[in-house]
Amino acid sequence: MAKQHVGYAANTLTPAEQLVGRELPKGWIVEESIERPENATGGHFSSSYIVRSDDSGMRAFLKAMDYRKALESPDPAKSLEMMTAAYNFERDVLEKCKDHNLSRIVSVLDSGTLPPIEGDASSVVQYLIFELAKNDIRSFVNFEKAFDTAWVLRTMHQAVAALRQLHSVEIAHQDLKPSNVLIFEDNLSKLADLGRASDRNSTSPHDELGCAGDRTYAPPELLYGQVSQDWGTRRLGCDMYLLGSFVTFLCTSISMTHLLLERLNKKHHYKNWGGTYSDVLPYLQHAFTQIIRELRTKLPSGFADDIAELVKQLCNPNPELRGHPKNIKYGNNRYSLERYVSIFDYLAKRAEYSLTHRNPIKR
Repeated sequence: MAKQHVGYAANTLTPAEQLVGRELPKGWIVEESIERPENATGGHFSSSYIVRSDDSGMRAFLKAMDYRKALESPDPAKSLEMMTAAYNFERDVLEKCKDHNLSRIVSVLDSGTLPPIEGDASSVVQYLIFELAKNDIRSFVNFEKAFDTAWVLRTMHQAVAALRQLHSVEIAHQDLKPSNVLIFEDNLSKLADLGRASDRNSTSPHDELGCAGDRTYAPPELLYGQVSQDWGTRRLGCDMYLLGSFVTFLCTSISMTHLLLERLNKKHHYKNWGGTYSDVLPYLQHAFTQIIRELRTKLPSGFADDIAELVKQLCNPNPELRGHPKNIKYGNNRYSLERYVSIFDYLAKRAEYSLTHRNPIKR
């Protein structure tokens, strides 16, 4: 996963790409860089490293903001403004999570600024240091092997619990996807990367974007430009959809958004559609019904109906219909995740009990 930069001329690297061997404030030593995966999305203006505390020996993950790359972009002033705002927002929202003891969100350990080289203002580097995970969820899922129901359901329980923690302090993640769910010791998973989050009580640099997170995972209403003015519908409804899509990925290796779009007639695809979202919604609902029906056939017996029903509730193309039926019926917060934390925990315990008592779960 990680290796040092070797064989590059120093003048071909930006300041943020030349941190190996540097000692940072508070005794952090930059040990090695982490290569960006070819298929990675986001993070084009940052570099990643493994760092070690000189005092405790603890290793951690460092994200360095690359202002030189921003200056080389087509619109340097705008890129610099966006980068600075994004860094300040992510740092502040992470500190808020830390202050509220959100244990299921990856913790920020430190942040700081490396001063520029004299005469080169673009060489300034700002950074964030996080607790170090074993890897993201994609490295722990093997779709060629037997479906591990207990692991999938426990992972989902932890993801729901993480989102609930964020929502409890009025933060919406908006970019929940496999690469942002990190695995630590004892298969504990935590939610990472709040760079695209929305804090209801402060301004986010991405608030004006129709779709703040990765568009390949985004809820369909945002892709079609149906942006609600209600914070809960737009932000929490997005998180709820992404949660259901994450279930779909763990079960099929494909996101719900991809499954929906591939079933549509080309003229109904968001790139070609010129009408309203309400007009295209029936076609999305038809495709969604087919997906849920097929999903049931791919899930383990004894759990298929439960999991498919959860995805149906979480991923409905109509954001007004997302959520637990009882919350919707009785006028409670339709986007509350309280019931889902309990449901996924119950299902995970059922699956774990089956394994413990040698009652294998059949697919």
